[in-house]
Amino acid sequence: MAGVGSGYGIMQVKTNDQISADEREAALDEEQDNNEHVTSELATHCRREWQRARDAKQPIEREMINDLRQREGKYDDQKLAAIKEMGGSEIKMMLTDLKCRAAIAWLRDILFGSGERPFSCEPTPIPEIPQSVIDAIGDESYQELQIMMGAIPHPRELRERIEAYKDEMMKHAKRLAREQSKRMEDKIDDEYVQGDFYDALGDFLEDFTTHKTGIIRGPVIRSKLELQWAKDPDPMRPNGLRAIVNKRLTRMYYAVSPFDIYLTPEARHFQEGTLIERHRMEPDVISGFLGAPGYNDVEIRKAIDQFADHGLVDWLWYDFERSRLEGRPYDQIYDSGNMIDVLEFHTKVRGKWLREWGSKEQVDDELYYDANVWLIGQYIIRATLNDDPMRKRNYHADSYVRVRNSPWGRGVPPLMTDLQDMCDSCARALSNNMGIASGPQAEVFIDRLPEGENITKMYPWKIWQTVSNKYGTPGPAVNFFQPNLNAEVLMKVFEFFSTLADEYTGIPRYMTGEGGGMGGAGRTASGLSMLMNSSSRLMKGVIANLDAVVINCTVLTHRHLLLYDEDMEHKGDVKVVAKASQALLHRESQQLRINETLQNTMNPVDFQIMGPEGRLELLRGALRGIDAIDVDKVLPSNDEMLLKAMAQQLPPPGQNQPQNAASGGEERPAEAIEGMAG
Repeated sequence: MAGVGSGYGIMQVKTNDQISADEREAALDEEQDNNEHVTSELATHCRREWQRARDAKQPIEREMINDLRQREGKYDDQKLAAIKEMGGSEIKMMLTDLKCRAAIAWLRDILFGSGERPFSCEPTPIPEIPQSVIDAIGDESYQELQIMMGAIPHPRELRERIEAYKDEMMKHAKRLAREQSKRMEDKIDDEYVQGDFYDALGDFLEDFTTHKTGIIRGPVIRSKLELQWAKDPDPMRPNGLRAIVNKRLTRMYYAVSPFDIYLTPEARHFQEGTLIERHRMEPDVISGFLGAPGYNDVEIRKAIDQFADHGLVDWLWYDFERSRLEGRPYDQIYDSGNMIDVLEFHTKVRGKWLREWGSKEQVDDELYYDANVWLIGQYIIRATLNDDPMRKRNYHADSYVRVRNSPWGRGVPPLMTDLQDMCDSCARALSNNMGIASGPQAEVFIDRLPEGENITKMYPWKIWQTVSNKYGTPGPAVNFFQPNLNAEVLMKVFEFFSTLADEYTGIPRYMTGEGGGMGGAGRTASGLSMLMNSSSRLMKGVIANLDAVVINCTVLTHRHLLLYDEDMEHKGDVKVVAKASQALLHRESQQLRINETLQNTMNPVDFQIMGPEGRLELLRGALRGIDAIDVDKVLPSNDEMLLKAMAQQLPPPGQNQPQNAASGGEERPAEAIEGMAG
């Protein structure tokens, strides 16, 4: 209804959302028109994008709060008031929390249970051979045939010799590519350990199962304190060592709370639209950006001068409830001190806006660029272009269950919301019924009780004083009866809906160690293994989503190393593979097949075919599944095996060493491929 007529004119009627939207628009227009504070076009663009993203996320935030409340075992205020009005028990079953913890434990076991990395680097099927090496093959083949034949070699013979050399070269190239891939894998794993990636992955699993989306960010370059020890000549130090704390630029990784990420309405994934991350920083952290590349010192000082004393915290509608559910109820009591909210934007901006802000980037005024912009109030403290060659953002997100064309999926709680409500209802009814039926109830004719008789308490051996029935009708003054106990029916209903939760979430109860109700095949070890393999079919999609996050993060780290790392020996023609799905599907069967292969090849014929290197690889695969054994200490490396074999084949000292007459002791083209390692 647009308006209501009256004797005094027309009164306009609006909803609360419309009023809020009008107030926000008026405040933004007033800020833009204020001549005392000139706001740049870049800041205006960022503030409009922030408003759009914040409005678009409100229904998502409500669902996320409900999911978090469901896992924490809390009723919302409206439902709790209705329960209190009816009276009785307020019990809340922690079924959702149990399923979430079971999922996290299962995923952790898949990722880290085998002691292996959750990713691997493998060479491409056909490694690249430098053109210079290919040219050297032709020259070497021509000279070798000319020496052997004493004349110009026939083209057919030359072509055959070149092809033979190429086959040999390809074998060497594949071997070196495997070595390069292994070195790159070690390098990425070292970056992950120093950059806290595995801690971030553990935090990610909490959000991945509980919220609509789990998010890992990285690599991001941060200054990290590093403790080193040096010799100290001071005689007062008995151990002769002193601690040195240095700052070192490190590729860091961290899990971003989905509450702190905002996307504009048009975004279907995290690489689309405008992405905003909300940071909460102390003033000294912000002042540490002074002098850093890409930051504006003037804007930083203005922001610190205005907000350092009283802070700048943009409390959103859900922040208090979020802090309470996350175990920080004191956020509702104490203010935020001097904390400052910093909004980090990943958005497209015009080159003109960057130039007017003071950016040193070479941009065209009329074109749009992917940029990283930091906003504090009305101050832009940082504005840089996305330095990734593929224009990818370093946010890696996925959901327990994906929702098509949406960046927000579903976690475990929404999969079992109705089941949780039914189990809670059964538990409350069971608690109330057990309390009512725990003893007899009495019906008392109060007109037959003497004055002062207490009828509100019952206790053993109580004597009831009564008076004669003035109507003369027979019957006692106090009648006892026992209410019906419906516990068995309610427990069956509870069991039915809790069992459905196993199917809805794909997390069976025996994954938590519960054996009750699991008869038949589940009573034996082999039968339990079959049940686990069957239940894992529903988890394949979940693991695939988890694999996507690990792969995307590792690919971006690999690219970052290729761009900015000076250590050339780790670079190679490699591809990244996640191991989580493989671990889920093939861990037990693969280990069984390796052990069977070891038994079946214990004969001279097979050993002659595979050689010591093949046998060594089988032993390495068999021992790798045993956590208590360090494979590198038990088995030698391939190079050590080669040196031992060469030492056994060399003649005793003093005897003449045979030489290769054809090559003259010079490096052959097949050996030139060794230079590809760099």
